[in-house]
Amino acid sequence: MHSVGQKNQMETTMNYLETFKRARALLVSLAFGLVAAAAAAGPWPERPIKIVVSSAAGGGPDILARQIAQKLSSAVGQPVIVENKIGANGIIAVSEVARSAPDGYTLLYTGASSTALNQALRTDLPFDVQRDLQPVTQIGVGANYLVVAADMPIADMDQFVRYAKARPQELAYASWGVGSPGHLTMAAIENQAGIQLRHIPYKSIPQMLQDLQAGTVKVAVVDPVSSLPFIRSGSIKVVSAIGTVKGPLLPEVRTMNEQGYRFDANGWHGVFVAARTPEAIVVRLNHEINAILKDADMRARLTQLNIGSSTPTSPSDFQKILQSDIQFWSQVVTTNHIAAN
Repeated sequence: MHSVGQKNQMETTMNYLETFKRARALLVSLAFGLVAAAAAAGPWPERPIKIVVSSAAGGGPDILARQIAQKLSSAVGQPVIVENKIGANGIIAVSEVARSAPDGYTLLYTGASSTALNQALRTDLPFDVQRDLQPVTQIGVGANYLVVAADMPIADMDQFVRYAKARPQELAYASWGVGSPGHLTMAAIENQAGIQLRHIPYKSIPQMLQDLQAGTVKVAVVDPVSSLPFIRSGSIKVVSAIGTVKGPLLPEVRTMNEQGYRFDANGWHGVFVAARTPEAIVVRLNHEINAILKDADMRARLTQLNIGSSTPTSPSDFQKILQSDIQFWSQVVTTNHIAAN
């Protein structure tokens, strides 16, 4: 006969063995489930990939996205289709990809304006950039320009600041709309330099450039591509490149940082996928697209669009850039009480 103590010890041992068996059965079941899920998913890619572009066909972003699509198709052995989804400053395109299946078959090609600036500016977005998108890689970095009319006695940032301080609220600047990168950029410059200008929002960049050339408006923030003919002809003057990089077609134009006015946010293009896309697919896309960016013809295309080639970025590197830009622009929006909803 067993004593009470021995009986209790045997029961405890049996309970441990039973618990161990159940745990082992659960682990085996989970392992088979993971294997089955991986088998069901299959190798990537098994079908065509779509790149959603947030701008119109024929523009700079579209041109770059199509060149990437062609080379990516060769690299992965599947067709890569470009689909333009324009409207609402990129919100339509970003929304589609944010809601897409996280399987690596729907990519987003867009810029800082549609992601970081929108996230900082708007409270009515149907998505959260940091929650719903997974950055893949940055494509290129470009500088917008602070420009003035040709008859303005201004050639650099110091002269611009002195001129504006002597005429508070008298000097007006143009941008391509309330909440546009030009609007937020000038607000940031005003804060840093301690100047006050009146904002004149335009509905289109061509009209803004025409009025700047005619002297109807004296100051503007302009994009690095459509402004080039006006700058090269001398019909408008460049004061500074905005950001930390120079446009490759205007390397002589100094950045704000070089002139003693700190401005760390850049314009950029980038590729994203839906959040929760498997890490292996994100890493593969990052590897393939970064390899494409090293091609001589790709670098030449970026130069033609006055966009600097960015250092190859990892998904985590690009995520940090996105977070930093959202923080930068959020502070500008809050400080200046800017709303675009």
